[in-house]
Amino acid sequence: MVPFMRSDFGPNERPIATTPVTEAYYWLEPDGRLNIALRHHVASLLGKALESEWQMSMILDGLPAGAEKLYTLNARSVRAKHTQGPTHQRFASFGGVAVTEAPRNGLLSGRFHVTVRGQRFGVFSGWAPPLHRGPLIIMVGTFTAVENATRGREILERTEGDGFDRKSNLPPILRGSLAPASRPTGTRPTPDRPAAASPAQIRPATRGRFEPAEPVYLDSTTTSPQ
Repeated sequence: MVPFMRSDFGPNERPIATTPVTEAYYWLEPDGRLNIALRHHVASLLGKALESEWQMSMILDGLPAGAEKLYTLNARSVRAKHTQGPTHQRFASFGGVAVTEAPRNGLLSGRFHVTVRGQRFGVFSGWAPPLHRGPLIIMVGTFTAVENATRGREILERTEGDGFDRKSNLPPILRGSLAPASRPTGTRPTPDRPAAASPAQIRPATRGRFEPAEPVYLDSTTTSPQ
């Protein structure tokens, strides 16, 4: 991933960081939905508290009918989580596209370009900021997945854990209220000459501020066996 916008660019900040995908699974639900789950895990000799774990799940509209298929991603399409020692991050899709190729020899290849919103977990703040105000980040990657519903569902459940499921869309970035202006005294609409529409005042309740998160760029196409 790379930040959609930056407010600073420190000398030690990497423009792009890469994360290999060492596990990639796909499966079909009875209703025809295509599920894709990706994972990368790095163990630590100092214990589980310092391990690194990256996981992503993607739900798409069925397999390609031809050689490949293009999908439009929405707020329910992608969930991802990244844990590295005491740092916990999670991401939900905002929009984007994905492409999958027709399965060959039990393997499904694909690629995606998705904009996500991110949150970080704090002991006192919980997951923050509110997701609709989270920083926009661009996530790009490729994968080659094996068919395995059991392993894939384990990853999907972890990416949706802690109230991060796909049951509802994200709230809007801006909320506004309409307040009709008063009409001059003595004017009245008539049947043969309707009154002109009254002007409205739009007052946004909140404005978002984009802040960069640590970038990760996904470019591996490795898979895991059963």
